[in-house]
Amino acid sequence: MTKVLYLSFISFIFFIIFNNSINAQETIRFGQQWENNGVLLNVVAIDVRTSQSHEAAALQVWFYFFNYSGQRILIDLDWDSIYVIDNHGNRYRDWEGGTTNRWVDTGTHFAFSRYYTINRGERSRVPSGVNRLQIIVNNFSRIQNISWEYYINPILRQINRPPNYTTLNIGQSAQSNDVALTLTNVDIRTDQSHEAAAVRAWFSIVNNSNTRKLLELNFFHIFVEDSFGRQFIDWEGGVTTIWLEPRQVYNFSRYYSEMSGRRSRMTSGSRYILIKTNNFSGIRDIQWGYDITY
Repeated sequence: MTKVLYLSFISFIFFIIFNNSINAQETIRFGQQWENNGVLLNVVAIDVRTSQSHEAAALQVWFYFFNYSGQRILIDLDWDSIYVIDNHGNRYRDWEGGTTNRWVDTGTHFAFSRYYTINRGERSRVPSGVNRLQIIVNNFSRIQNISWEYYINPILRQINRPPNYTTLNIGQSAQSNDVALTLTNVDIRTDQSHEAAAVRAWFSIVNNSNTRKLLELNFFHIFVEDSFGRQFIDWEGGVTTIWLEPRQVYNFSRYYSEMSGRRSRMTSGSRYILIKTNNFSGIRDIQWGYDITY
C-alpha cells in the first residue's frame, strides 16, 4: 500500500512538473501567428492520423514562415527543436530529425510540413481520449520558446453575441493614424457551394491623410469566428505592402477556412460570425459582427 501511494505521489509530482514546463511556453491559439524582429511563424494545418490511415506517423503539421525584415535571412533548422505534446504527456518527435539550413529572401515565405511520431521512424498514433495538442517550437530563426494549442473534437457551445456597441456592422470603418479599414461584404458558404473556403470577406482600406503612405498588410491578422467559437484563418496568409496616395482606396477580398488551404464550413446552427483584426496596418482589436438569418 505504501509503495502504491509512493508511486502515485511520484506520478503526481511528474504531472505538476510536466504541466509547469508546458505552461512556461508562451501559447496561442492554432492559426494565430508569432512575430519577432521582422519574421513570422504560424501553424496553418494539422492532420491527426487514425488507425485506418496508411501513413506511419501519428501527426503531420504544416508551418508557414515569412520574412518581412527587409534583409535576406539564413535559417538554421534543427528539426528536433520542434515537437508536439498531448494532454496525456506523450511527446511526438520529428520523424527524421537532423539539421539543415536555407536562405529566405525578404518578402518571401517558406512553407513546409513535418511528420511526428513517439519513437523516431516508428508507426504510432495519438491515443483515444487525447483532446489537446501543443505544437512547440524552441527555436526557429528569430522566434523562440513558443507554442500553439490545438483541440481535437472540441466541445462546441453557443456563445452569446457580443454587445452591439463592441462590434461594427458591414459598411462601417475602423480607423487609426488616418487609415480606415472597412468590411464591405461577407459571403458564408453552404454545403452546396463549390467554393472550398467557409467564408469570403471583402474589404477596402483608404489613406485619409494628405501624404503618401506605405501600408503593411498582414493577412493572418484578420480572422473569423463563428458563434461556437470556431476560428477560420486566412486561406493563404502572408504579408504584402502597398503605397496609397492621399484619399486613395485599395479594395481586396480574402478567403477563410478552419485550416489554410483546406475545405471547411461554418458550424451548423451558427447564429453569427465575427470578423476580427489583431493589428492590420495599425488598426488593432476591431471586430465586425454579421448575423446569420434562418
